[in-house]
Amino acid sequence: MDKSSKIYAAGSDGAVRIWNLSARREPKSLDLHSSPVIQLKLNEKNRIIATSSMTQELVIADFTGIKIVMSTRE
Repeated sequence: MDKSSKIYAAGSDGAVRIWNLSARREPKSLDLHSSPVIQLKLNEKNRIIATSSMTQELVIADFTGIKIVMSTRE
């Protein structure tokens, strides 16, 4: 699936939502932060996402198994 068939959105609730445009169903929601997400970055192949929040939390997740690789969250 190419980059254009998914939309990634970060929210004020600390979650990242992923819409698969070809599936036409509710987005996948990942609760990654306890405060609003202010930055979201994907690697070139959309397999790794890095997010940061207003409370200076950093989360790096691997979408091949959707697991948190590193987090400053306690």
